[in-house]
Amino acid sequence: PQWIMERIRHQGCGIEPRAAAMLADFVGTSLRAAASEIDKLITYVGDRDRLTTEDVIRASGQTRECNVFELQRAIVDGCGADAQRIGQRMLGAASNKTGELLRIIAFLRSYFARIWKLQGYQRQSQTEMARAIGVQPYRLKEYLRVLRRFPRKALEETFSALLAADAEVKGGSHRSAALVLTLLLRRIDASR
Repeated sequence: PQWIMERIRHQGCGIEPRAAAMLADFVGTSLRAAASEIDKLITYVGDRDRLTTEDVIRASGQTRECNVFELQRAIVDGCGADAQRIGQRMLGAASNKTGELLRIIAFLRSYFARIWKLQGYQRQSQTEMARAIGVQPYRLKEYLRVLRRFPRKALEETFSALLAADAEVKGGSHRSAALVLTLLLRRIDASR
């Protein structure tokens, strides 16, 4: 998020901290992808000089109701039916369903990797925990809540499901992206 905020500032614009964190979650660790999304966002907002979370969602081609952040929220809240609905709508709106599914898998893997890493830092201060997993301190409460909902065994099963879905998509599976996503979300929901 800091790199994103600095890059946007150098281009004469500002961004809300929450929007920078959202964009960082969205693009993962690829600075090339982040730079590309930043360019797209600045073009999207036109003459405005401040980027918002709404801009991040809209410029990514998603809707407020059907985006990876809402999918993530439905998963961690145990709302399997909502997760399925959101995921399927995201795939339905994508021009490249396989690419969209791979992006969803990468996003979820990155999110759950932070939860996994947080397990080892629970005796640290909140500032140290947030720094260790690479999030803003104000977002730590959300991650701690998810950690309570996903104990170690559930996280292991979640990673297993993500790995299987990733391998199936990249291995040229005969299953559709929609079916692979359905199975993935069911396995994550059952792991809790």
